[in-house]
Amino acid sequence: LAKGFRKELESGLFEDVGFARGEQLRLAYRIVQMDEGSRLSRTLPAGESGEGTLTVEVKYFNAKDQKLAQTRVESKIEGGVLGGSFDSAVHKAARKVVAYTSENFR
Repeated sequence: LAKGFRKELESGLFEDVGFARGEQLRLAYRIVQMDEGSRLSRTLPAGESGEGTLTVEVKYFNAKDQKLAQTRVESKIEGGVLGGSFDSAVHKAARKVVAYTSENFR
């Protein structure tokens, strides 16, 4: 889970948004809540009862290791015919962090 989140985050920040690698801005994150829900329940017509969620806390530090900001993002697993995948929640959470970072640190 953590490797998948990091890969999505780095792809978004460095490839999509164009941040440069370096020490000017450091992100520290941790997964504070993870509930995979029920894939079977998500396949049913009113399948909200099986909803899965992921919450990630992110802290931002400058080069002097001073905390600049902190945020939490939550993402949900989308249902569907096959019940959705937890990877979709990881992807969405990473994209929310990328958006927050881009909006506040560009």
